[in-house]
Amino acid sequence: MTTATLDRRGRLTIPKQIRDALHLRAGDRVELLVDEEGGVRMLPLHRQATDLCGILKAPEGRAVTIEEMDQSIVDEVERQNDALNQIVGADDYEPEPVGDVAY
Repeated sequence: MTTATLDRRGRLTIPKQIRDALHLRAGDRVELLVDEEGGVRMLPLHRQATDLCGILKAPEGRAVTIEEMDQSIVDEVERQNDALNQIVGADDYEPEPVGDVAY
């Protein structure tokens, strides 16, 4: 069992054996959880990029091109404009251009 001493400012130095086991370095954040028996669990909040490998499934189907994404955005803007025209009752409503986007 490893022990540590709380200093008068409430700080606790995590022993090297524990830091090594949790792969903790200076500046890393940890989460402290108190269980029902009054014990404390310490969980590291850092993640390495390699820890994330495999958590997402490969998308099904083919990849979408940038042009298809752009067209999908234009289609949605037009759909929302049509819905707004029905609410406002203005068939000749034209939205103001935003940036380089042409409707």
